Amino acid sequence: MRPGTSDWWIFLEIFVFGYYQRVKGDIRQAKVIVDIGANVGFFAVYAASIQRKVEIHAFEPFPKNVDQLKRNRLLNSSRRIHVYSEAVADKMGGGDVVFYARR
Repeated sequence: MRPGTSDWWIFLEIFVFGYYQRVKGDIRQAKVIVDIGANVGFFAVYAASIQRKVEIHAFEPFPKNVDQLKRNRLLNSSRRIHVYSEAVADKMGGGDVVFYARR
């Protein structure tokens, strides 16, 4: 984790406070996960630890976050996390998201 960043808080949210526990069942059934705004990859690492066969596509536009995301992927030996150093939209902000899952 990088000093002076939000890395520690995000780590706590995912691995200590269990904010993503409610989607654990969905992760276990997933074959592909798309992590948009992957930050440093904590969610991707978490998902890969739950579902050993899932393929994760992590998108993150900020170079320093991407560098740390790649380090976290290596530290956790997860070749199933594919890192994309790019954004998925041309502007910042929220919007409507539609999820489609084929089982």
